[in-house]
Amino acid sequence: MISFRDHIRNESHVFPMAFANEEMRDWDNKDLECFAADLIAPWYFNFYVSWQTCEEKLHVTYEEMKTDKISYFSKILKYADLDANKEAVEDLLARSRNESTRKNAAVSGRGSQICDEAKQKILGYASYYPDVDFSPIGL
Repeated sequence: MISFRDHIRNESHVFPMAFANEEMRDWDNKDLECFAADLIAPWYFNFYVSWQTCEEKLHVTYEEMKTDKISYFSKILKYADLDANKEAVEDLLARSRNESTRKNAAVSGRGSQICDEAKQKILGYASYYPDVDFSPIGL
């Protein structure tokens, strides 16, 4: 939600999950976070919960990527049945360093900054799925 808040302010107010207008960039943090909790978070919940039904999914975390990029991408490539040798992954990473990725702040745990009202809305969505483990996404 914090990354979304930053996106609407710094990148674009146009995205497929909900309508926003240019003026929203000037809203205070609480209003933007509640907007995201009300209209954007349900889209993320739909995405996350639907993937939990996939039996052959590969679960990877952002923290894994930050800790050991070589192992992280090797794991993904191997899962996709692609060349996962260390040299190929190093080459891939080296080539990607020269490209613009629009990378966000790349800081884990920023969700703790969300206002309490938005946090309660998000926890309410999670309560609809008591059998789903939301701990990998910080809930």
